[in-house]
Amino acid sequence: MKSLKTYTAACLIALFTAANASAACPAIYFQSCCGTYWYKFDLDSSCLTVNNASSATLWSCGVSGYDFGTGYGDATWTFTVPQNDANYTRLSNWDVAIFVDFDSPQQTFYDSIQASVTVTHNGSPVTTTIVSLYGSSASTQVCTRYDASFSATNGDTISIRYSTVKWGTGATVRASVPTVFNTL
Repeated sequence: MKSLKTYTAACLIALFTAANASAACPAIYFQSCCGTYWYKFDLDSSCLTVNNASSATLWSCGVSGYDFGTGYGDATWTFTVPQNDANYTRLSNWDVAIFVDFDSPQQTFYDSIQASVTVTHNGSPVTTTIVSLYGSSASTQVCTRYDASFSATNGDTISIRYSTVKWGTGATVRASVPTVFNTL
């Protein structure tokens, strides 16, 4: 009987540890100011897939992000909205903020960045555009902030995706790690 209890306890510990390991990204922080409060979701590389980009700091604002290389690049952060518990209670509004450095000296359509957030609820995805810039029509962006609001509930999957193209000589395509807020 004692070995059965030990085995059960070991299985529960393993299950609990595995659940926490997969929940490492994002780190969730409770914040408040001026009579209101919100949760800030800090995304890190454990929920990131990235192609043709290297870690970088954006020009003037000093925030961490990615510098996309020549050709096609992408970065996607994916996480699941946690269940309500003692450390987190879902609020009604969601926002995502990113900063972008973008320059296309040749003003070509072949320099671009698109950023979007997709929420999948019960297998149905809904995508919201954060920003879409093309060198042929966009002016130089230096640490320019872009925001988007979206809806999500407990158990939904949130994916934030950057898709880039950089072919122009001297082009710059950089974007920060996104910050997600869940607010009143």
